[in-house]
Amino acid sequence: MSGRLLLLGGGHTHLAALERLRALQPRRHVSLLAPSRRLLYSGMMPGWMAGQYRFEDCAIDLRAHCERLGVEWIEAEAIDIRFDQRCVIDARGGGHDYSELSINVGSAIPLPPGTGDPIGVVGAKPFALFTETWEAWLAALERAPGARSLVVVGAGAAGVELAFALASRAAREASLAGSTVLLCTAGAGVLEGQSRIGAWLAARSLQRAGVKVLAGHRLVGREHGALVFETAGGRKRVEYGFALLATGAEPPAWLGAAARRHGVAVAPDGGIAVDSRLRSVSSDGVWASGDCASFVDQRVPRSGVHALRQGPALAESIARGSDAAPYRAQRRALALLNRCDGSAIAIRGPLAAAGAWAWRWKDDIDRRFIARFRSGGQASAGRG
Repeated sequence: MSGRLLLLGGGHTHLAALERLRALQPRRHVSLLAPSRRLLYSGMMPGWMAGQYRFEDCAIDLRAHCERLGVEWIEAEAIDIRFDQRCVIDARGGGHDYSELSINVGSAIPLPPGTGDPIGVVGAKPFALFTETWEAWLAALERAPGARSLVVVGAGAAGVELAFALASRAAREASLAGSTVLLCTAGAGVLEGQSRIGAWLAARSLQRAGVKVLAGHRLVGREHGALVFETAGGRKRVEYGFALLATGAEPPAWLGAAARRHGVAVAPDGGIAVDSRLRSVSSDGVWASGDCASFVDQRVPRSGVHALRQGPALAESIARGSDAAPYRAQRRALALLNRCDGSAIAIRGPLAAAGAWAWRWKDDIDRRFIARFRSGGQASAGRG
């Protein structure tokens, strides 16, 4: 199809789709609009926090990647979409017209309601806001060192890795000497619904790393310097020096509002409702993927692995329409959880194991993934 294709958002799916899309439509005018030229690869974020990587080791230069492929780069923050006019509005008031639109703007973890300045409380998503907050907090810590209570909320794979990262940082950082790490979950334990062996390995490893797990703690709010949880015994305050939320991420509120205003179908969880070809179920010429999309015909977890695997399917759908093969999410994806001590936990289906070999495997996969984008080579769609 002729006309401008606008890729809105520099998320993992667009990253993985660009090269295939350019091969399928070599002469089409394609633009990528994103708020930052640097994309932090989510699989390496805990390692970066723990000091295993420099930021440049795990960041991808989206602008350079676009330039290699002849894709127009636009650095701007989207705040609205006028679907009836086929125009994206950015934070400076600029308009960006399109003939077709693909949306991959990620998600955010909202702060709990409450009182007091929320400094020191941040969601793990969006990554750009998290990295900025984390670096600012570390700089403040250098000026005022001392023991802190470091709290992670959410005990899925992301929360577990982030707890390992904070424990590793606290153990080796002189400015954090004496700090404690808490992992709070509304459930009965870590990695609920996943491999029992993997959950047991994670719980034992967290204990050895000095992380205390508080089960049955559902976050309901915050007060000055404390998070408020609902527990079986009533409300409980947990004071924090730094709190990191890894609970359920939500698509950006502005996206849902724009979609509803123009009759674009939105799922109950706030994502753009799409079919198995990642097309809006209500609006022609609109695709959505990754954390801001909700599939109507299958359950797709919101994670970097699944977002990356949607990339080739998105490119095929945009270029070939109904002739493209439908996207089907993997039933069992390999998870490699970084324990941030030179070892990792490998989980696939009901099976799990841990050791230094798993870390070397993960590190090799992640470094090769970054290297492919820097060299312009075809990127893997994630772990098998």
